Amino acid sequence: MLIADVLIPVLLEKTFSYECNEECCVGQVVCVPLRGKKVIGLICAKRELAENLLTFKIRKISQYFDIIIPEQNLKFIDWVSDYNIIPKGMILRMAVPFEIEQFEKNANSKQGDEASKRKVSAKSKESSQPPPSCIETMLENSSKIQLNAAQDEAAKFLSKNTNFSVSVLDGVTGSGKTETYLSVIIERLKNSAKKQILILLPEIALTTMLLRRFECIFGFMPDSWHSLTTKPQKWKIWQKAVAGEPMVVVGTRSSIFIPFKNLSFVVLDEEHDPSYKQNERGSYNAHDMAIVLASIHDVPIVLASATPSIETVYNIKINRYQHVKLDNRFAGATMPKLEIVDLRKEPGSPIFSKDLSAAIARALKRDEQVLLFLNQRGYAPISVCKHCGYKWRCAMCDVNLIYHRKIGLFCCHHCGFEQKWTANCPECQKNSVLLWGIGTERVLEAISKEFSEARTLLLSSDTAGSKKAWNLAMERIQNNDVNIIIGTQILTKGHHFPNLTVVGVIDADQSMNGADLRTNERTFQLIHQVAGRAGREKKEGIVFVQTYSPDSPLMRALLGDDRDSFNECELADRQAFNMPPFCRLISIILSGRSEITVQKEARRLARGFPANEYMTLLGPAPAVLSKLRGRFRYRFLIKANKDFRVQHFVKNWARSADNGVNIQIDVDPQDFI
Repeated sequence: MLIADVLIPVLLEKTFSYECNEECCVGQVVCVPLRGKKVIGLICAKRELAENLLTFKIRKISQYFDIIIPEQNLKFIDWVSDYNIIPKGMILRMAVPFEIEQFEKNANSKQGDEASKRKVSAKSKESSQPPPSCIETMLENSSKIQLNAAQDEAAKFLSKNTNFSVSVLDGVTGSGKTETYLSVIIERLKNSAKKQILILLPEIALTTMLLRRFECIFGFMPDSWHSLTTKPQKWKIWQKAVAGEPMVVVGTRSSIFIPFKNLSFVVLDEEHDPSYKQNERGSYNAHDMAIVLASIHDVPIVLASATPSIETVYNIKINRYQHVKLDNRFAGATMPKLEIVDLRKEPGSPIFSKDLSAAIARALKRDEQVLLFLNQRGYAPISVCKHCGYKWRCAMCDVNLIYHRKIGLFCCHHCGFEQKWTANCPECQKNSVLLWGIGTERVLEAISKEFSEARTLLLSSDTAGSKKAWNLAMERIQNNDVNIIIGTQILTKGHHFPNLTVVGVIDADQSMNGADLRTNERTFQLIHQVAGRAGREKKEGIVFVQTYSPDSPLMRALLGDDRDSFNECELADRQAFNMPPFCRLISIILSGRSEITVQKEARRLARGFPANEYMTLLGPAPAVLSKLRGRFRYRFLIKANKDFRVQHFVKNWARSADNGVNIQIDVDPQDFI
């Protein structure tokens, strides 16, 4: 009897055995019965099994679909699963994100198409020229990309790579990194038999911008893959990828699982961005997995950024990655002047320093645009009763509720819990609510009072959550319909606003107060990126960074535009404390409805940890966010030697978790919340 081991997209590691025919092959998509239902499956292996050895009845595969996942993608599924300690079935769900009905519908559609073709008479078969593919259109319009000497040199260097290699395109904001890697893509398409390109971006908003730029330069829109892409659109893209058809895909982190047959080149833009990390429903870092994907397909990958991550800087330093720099802005534009504003010297507690207010006034007079950056949505992050001390806290999470004045609600930004605004304290009934801290709504209020003539726009996930709202906002900015933009980190990278000359960082200390390993690195990147929005064309830009810590090493590095020294200091600190990239970390969160149960289970697990000379266990301890969505959380941190494959030990150890406690494993964690 011929048996197929079939992987099913469920939260399981194992495969299921089914009787199969001789014609099926590894990688083929099939329909199999499971617990009274028809489900999708993927053949991972075939083997002979003597019937007299069977101790139970083996069911047959119900249906074979004419779709075969390429071998490289099967290897990728295995690698991602093993490295990140995620069940293979969950990875398959990401690689094949469709239900059985979609495959059945497609199979029926193909049969109908074949029948229609047979009915066409020979007389009606006239030769016609097929429409040009997107790749042909791209090559025909390649001359529209105009590079300066530095870009041209960088593009030529990057184009030399034909097999797997990792290159870092390190260019200042506004240096033309996008045009440079587009030029490399064109050369790759000209000289490679494979014609499938993947461009990764950390956020949907950035994919929209790149799609528009593509259309402007090349006259067509590439395929787009992200959470707002509809199922029918994803199905078309997925089929083209499996079939090996020429295509350019611009996508967010989930696009690494598209099963490309003829992948030729990968770009990871804004490579430093933490949004590449998936933290729920299976933790993985699309940044690192994209490099693995390129390695398995044996194709080059380019990492592009104005502020490469510390790990990337280290890999450049040890010559693991190639390094190409663009030191100047495109078309003669100059870098903005940066000023550190010492808020300790400002009278009172102003939202805008005197210098920033004066710069805003000058920009408005010249009909130029201003960007005010604050990475805090809402009106006030802390609400407290000044009579009895009551604090508005989330009932489900261990966090303060954020007051949103526009909608009159206290909101939790973690679980979505909402509570209506009341002027009286629910504890003492006194009318004594004190709103502490600054949110973007408060900045908008202050602008409206001080600059009443200004045309303002507040941009955050609250106000531009949909694709339509975001596109409308971008159109208003580009048309100069607004002159003061107030935004969160959604605006810090990739955007090109020609008339924007003033940037104000309202509270630079806000992101410096965390206890996270990457706090300084992220703050430097965030401020550097938002500063890069100013003066990107002929008009000079100026940036004001407001802080109560002007003498900190981070602020000195920003003021001196000394990124290299900052990175060297960060690397030295991490090496001294043996932290990444000099070791490997695995974060483990235990959670449950009962805090006592979670605590006991954490202690029991700690006693059974298989400690050795290559790895140590830190914890258990309450997580920084000790309660989330009604579940109490305790955490471990496993620290292992860089060259020690710790996953096998952790996987077996974590399996012993019991008593209804959920366990979440995060290999190479990017935060410690």
